[in-house]
Amino acid sequence: YLPLIGEGKHISSTENENDIVRKCQESLKQVHEYLSDFNVTNGYLIFFWENKKLKLNNSLATIDHLGINYIEYSGKRIFIVIIDIAANDSPSTSKYTSISMDCDKWMQAIKH
Repeated sequence: YLPLIGEGKHISSTENENDIVRKCQESLKQVHEYLSDFNVTNGYLIFFWENKKLKLNNSLATIDHLGINYIEYSGKRIFIVIIDIAANDSPSTSKYTSISMDCDKWMQAIKH
């Protein structure tokens, strides 16, 4: 029996960039700890993204044909899925700021 390990987080429209970065880092650490506790190698971190003003720009490895981001650390692979649930404007009128998250930025909470 191998449990499916995952965590879902909500990113609200009121959260600022610092809140979002902290939540991403802490959530990754949480899933990594779950994987270690259950001795499982793959897990999932799912964000339900409601924030229209801030969007996440990952520069992480991807599964080629799916485009799903993931991070590997100490034998654990965590897939990061972002589901946009915001009532967005049309793409031509949308104005938002990107939050850049590279692997080092994601991993700060795990490594410290």
